[in-house]
Amino acid sequence: MLKLLDIDKSFFKDEPTVRLLSSFDPKLPGFVKSASADDRITEYARNIKSDPDKIYIHALAMGAGEYFGANRNADYFPLENLKACFKTFETSPAYIYRHHQNKNPEIAMGKVVFAIFNERMARVEVIAWIDRIKGKDIVEKIERGEFPATSMACHTAYDTCSICGNRAHSRSEYCYHLSNELGKIYPDGRKAMAINDAPLRFFDLSYVFKPADITSSILQKVATDQSAPIIGSAEQAEIEVLQEKFASHRKLADLIKEVEGEMTGSADSLIALLDKVRDPDDEILGFLQHYNLDHVLHAFAELGISPSVKFFSKLIGQKMTGEATPGIEYLVCGLMKAEPNEISVDTDLSSMTKSASVFPRAQIVSAVSRFVKQASLYPGMAMERAFDLTEFPSQIPQGMIGYAGQGPSLTPDPADAYRKLKASLKAEDSGMLKTLFKIAGMAIAAKWLLSKMIDSKMQERLAQQANQPSQTKIVFIKSADEAITAQKLVKADLLRNLRP
Repeated sequence: MLKLLDIDKSFFKDEPTVRLLSSFDPKLPGFVKSASADDRITEYARNIKSDPDKIYIHALAMGAGEYFGANRNADYFPLENLKACFKTFETSPAYIYRHHQNKNPEIAMGKVVFAIFNERMARVEVIAWIDRIKGKDIVEKIERGEFPATSMACHTAYDTCSICGNRAHSRSEYCYHLSNELGKIYPDGRKAMAINDAPLRFFDLSYVFKPADITSSILQKVATDQSAPIIGSAEQAEIEVLQEKFASHRKLADLIKEVEGEMTGSADSLIALLDKVRDPDDEILGFLQHYNLDHVLHAFAELGISPSVKFFSKLIGQKMTGEATPGIEYLVCGLMKAEPNEISVDTDLSSMTKSASVFPRAQIVSAVSRFVKQASLYPGMAMERAFDLTEFPSQIPQGMIGYAGQGPSLTPDPADAYRKLKASLKAEDSGMLKTLFKIAGMAIAAKWLLSKMIDSKMQERLAQQANQPSQTKIVFIKSADEAITAQKLVKADLLRNLRP
């Protein structure tokens, strides 16, 4: 299991978790030896030879659970396991990266060179160097006293639930407590934590840039906010892997051309049916954010539900930040309209379909099935909605600024809202815009992949009809004609979602 762990800022009051070793001689000004400093750190720092091409930092990595409790990711590290594994910071070794881009050590900007377990303080401490050229921007920030947020990556065979003792080798094996109640304190005093009692291998110490990062700066003590969402380290790792997958393979405009090329004839006759389709209600987002995206997509595909890019923007944004981000879907739509050629989308998502041969998690299908009537693209549901004269309330958000069209039928224009946001951002807030682009790319790719999955199921159904007409494996589809109709609906829906 891969985990990403924020360096905890709450070891002790006013004690920074990272500091610059500006001078290696304790007798010289600039070297601050605190009461908690370990003599081994002091001795190692004293013997470092000055190198104009590098800077050295001293970081407090993590504390033993018996003394510090769980960290902000609700990970608990038993004392004996830390003592057994802390040296992997050196032996792996743990390189210094940007934002966990840790596949190639050649692009690393530094490396951990020394690690100890401070028995007196019950914590792991490391010394690392950073190259002044490769890490120029980071070095400049550190020398100004501006430490970016720091996070570690490690591999572990499994972790154990503190409540029920379930041993999980991946997040998909998590029990209810770690999937839905991470960090919860029960009336009897027990806390839902992931106990890291298996061997650990630390291989990455990264500087990360997250505009909504709940860990904020690592230089100062920040009081624990009990209302803040807890994002598990295994989930953070999944998010980073997903972000990395969307590196930049294709542009939105290219996808639109491909879908238009696939369409046979006009889709205008299908618009009336699609106008009656509604996304699953937002209440399901809090439930879905705890599951792997591939399982969610397969559950949707089984039910013929293909939510909009707006819905996926909300879901992915919530998975990334741990909480609902009001209006994110309209900013994504505005971005798609204002700068469609700037959105990078990776449609090669083979890793997201790893559960293709396994029936989707029963709890996801069960939870989502109540939205079939309003959201499924399968013909039976589509025709039922076609004869439903109920008018659904408008989904246009309140307070959107900017308009498109002319006359009394003016409607809010998300593109203007996006342009206003972009214009208001300062240079140091550019990370927020990058995050928005990532969410947009991931939402579009999720929509694209789900459409392909449903289309594939329809192709499968057509083959079954030809060879074994008595068997029905796809829910709601009873004939080949219905499968063809579903294919057309899915493609028309995808095209309408992708067009700016």
